[in-house]
Amino acid sequence: MQNFKSNKQAKGFSLLELMLVLAAIVFLGALAIQQYNKYRVNQTATEEAQNLASAAAATKALYTRGDYSTLSPDVASKAKFFPDNMVVGGTTINNQWNGAVVLGPITNTVAVGGTVPATVTAGASSNPVAGNQNRFFGISYAGVPSDVCVKLAGAAGPTFDKIGIGGTLVKNTVPGAATQVLLNEATVATACATAATANMTFITN
Repeated sequence: MQNFKSNKQAKGFSLLELMLVLAAIVFLGALAIQQYNKYRVNQTATEEAQNLASAAAATKALYTRGDYSTLSPDVASKAKFFPDNMVVGGTTINNQWNGAVVLGPITNTVAVGGTVPATVTAGASSNPVAGNQNRFFGISYAGVPSDVCVKLAGAAGPTFDKIGIGGTLVKNTVPGAATQVLLNEATVATACATAATANMTFITN
């Protein structure tokens, strides 16, 4: 009789116990995926911030006179400002989301002012109006996912004096700017969340 009871108790898990185990596995799996996605977002933002910082340093090293009037993706690709895997067809630069990366001069009034272009124009006039020389340059990134956008703005912040997201100014510490705008996380989050992907503009001199 005692053996019979022992065998009955050792039959296995009840349906409720199995459901609890499965629920725990699903929960832990979802948590692991969420943590991995956060890691990937942070890693991606860090990688692109490093690419931007390297490109900015290379631009300054090439344009020693501080006149960026001829700066363009063609110049950047030939001078290898970005990793080879970002260069398409020898003259086009794309980020890892296949969004266009454009480099070009930014005039003083735009750089110092309280607005920011949504995208950068390559190769502006080589004969700018006096007092409005192309002493600043910008790099625009198209198609940045909104979750990466927030992290990238923060990661690239130390390298660039002015940052825009979809034409919204989120940072402006350019020397001489009438209004200094420190990077504000709430403004960045709002600007990044307006669409599934964002165009980001980074300006310095």
